[in-house]
Amino acid sequence: ILCIQETRSLTNHRIADTIADSRSDFLVLEAPNTQCHTHGGVAIIYKKHVQLKLIGVDNETAWWDTLTAIEKNRFPKNQITGRWIHAEIKIGTKTINLINHYFPSSSTKARDIHVKQIQQKWIHQENIIMTGDWNFVIDLQRDIFRTKENSRSGLTNHEHQIQEMQNFYEN
Repeated sequence: ILCIQETRSLTNHRIADTIADSRSDFLVLEAPNTQCHTHGGVAIIYKKHVQLKLIGVDNETAWWDTLTAIEKNRFPKNQITGRWIHAEIKIGTKTINLINHYFPSSSTKARDIHVKQIQQKWIHQENIIMTGDWNFVIDLQRDIFRTKENSRSGLTNHEHQIQEMQNFYEN
């Protein structure tokens, strides 16, 4: 199973069509950003023999309407879809929930909103494996953002977001 982020797919079958050209033994589940293909998009690539079932993708945008005006400004509507895909894997008698994420990289506030949405959506789900590009920076000396000037401006430590996700998993 391969979980990928930032697919930037124009359609729901771009990755699947690309894979099908060379590997007929693989299948693909995709969640493109339906609002703006240049932001986000996630996919799960897996071998045909794996019992994987699509449960959901984040093409629903109604939750965004519940945000405050400030939150909406921090997490633009054209960047909210294509952030996660949820599939179930059957292993013997056990069902595992595989959730592949692409966390916003634009701002800490956008990530805070995304973390809150994750907690609300999957708080009662069992047997979760979450993968993805979390865009969390733990060590500002090791995980640097490079610009043309090789500046570290705008970097923040995301320990509070990591702690939020850890608390989510432990509860």
